[in-house]
Amino acid sequence: MSEAFLETKSWFDGYVEKYLTEDPIDNQVIRLKQDHTHRVSHNAAVLGDALGLSTHDNAIARLTGLLHDVGRFKQFTLYRTFNDAVSENHARLGLREIGLHQVLGRWNKEDRRLICQAIAYHNVIKLPENADERSLLFMKVIRDADKLDVYRVLIQNYREQNQGTSRTVLHRLPDTPTCSPIILETLLKKKVAKFEDMKSLNDFKLLQIGWVYDLNFTPTFQTLHRLQYIQQISELLPRTEPVVTAVDQALEYVASRI
Repeated sequence: MSEAFLETKSWFDGYVEKYLTEDPIDNQVIRLKQDHTHRVSHNAAVLGDALGLSTHDNAIARLTGLLHDVGRFKQFTLYRTFNDAVSENHARLGLREIGLHQVLGRWNKEDRRLICQAIAYHNVIKLPENADERSLLFMKVIRDADKLDVYRVLIQNYREQNQGTSRTVLHRLPDTPTCSPIILETLLKKKVAKFEDMKSLNDFKLLQIGWVYDLNFTPTFQTLHRLQYIQQISELLPRTEPVVTAVDQALEYVASRI
């Protein structure tokens, strides 16, 4: 790792420490996001290696992973939620914090542009059509790296809903047996559903299955297949015909991209 990255990593961990409180549940939530951040940074570096990125570009990908969720810590402290729709866009909030603390001072103007653009677009439903190829590369790397770890985090929380972090991570959605028709219809069209259309925990699981249509790189699909994340989520869903059809279609899509 470069000296610049290690310096930024040290800043990040120090920044997170400032959000810890005397509340053990709050601290679990903060630590969960800190750990997620480090795994996404690692995922981005692994994906960068698989894609044959240069040492410099791999460092950009790794750093973007480290900084992509900086806004989550202030978001949780201010709003008690990770739901952007009822609080604030955490990507924009993070970019303000990065600018305020001059985190990217050791990186040149072009690198700063690439990192900030990738962070700005890591959580949108659709990438900008007018972005240049190099910008799109880093946007896609962080989105894939992020989703791979969010799959893991959410599956764990679906199964352990009694733990302190689950209410926040799962957006306090009711665990009812229903699935919203609009979510299922979107999946069957091979599109990514919208967060604002979620009404239940099952909707969140279906939305997450639909993320396969927003993944970008063969190594990502290979990892998704190897870890069987879609199969694990499907085991937690009702076995209705529309759900089974949507899951089977998603699995076929993953197989086709391997």
